[in-house]
Amino acid sequence: MATTFALRVPVRAAAHPHKARLRWVLAAGWAVQVVLRLWLYRYHTAPVANPDETGYLLAARWLAGGPGADLTGSTFYQAGYALPLVPIFWLTSDPVLAYRLVFVVGSVVAAGAYPLAYLLLRR
Repeated sequence: MATTFALRVPVRAAAHPHKARLRWVLAAGWAVQVVLRLWLYRYHTAPVANPDETGYLLAARWLAGGPGADLTGSTFYQAGYALPLVPIFWLTSDPVLAYRLVFVVGSVVAAGAYPLAYLLLRR
């Protein structure tokens, strides 16, 4: 009498190919938005929206250990937005390079709204 053993392997549902494609589309959309934003700011070398941009840049420079500035009579700027910009002022003291790196950080963060909007709209 021969005994046979049957091995039952649970069958997992195959990963949906459209999910992988969707991830690539979201990543590509994010990258396109970063490149587009950087392209639009390519000629900017100084703050355009005064005193807002200047205030945040000065706050980031001060938080990085650099010199402060007197913005008496101007709006008080919270440190929250300036905190991600602090490492830029650790890397460079050149104002034009720092301003351009701020656009890189801003473009990367702002383009993050694209996949977040998709997730929000899915719900």
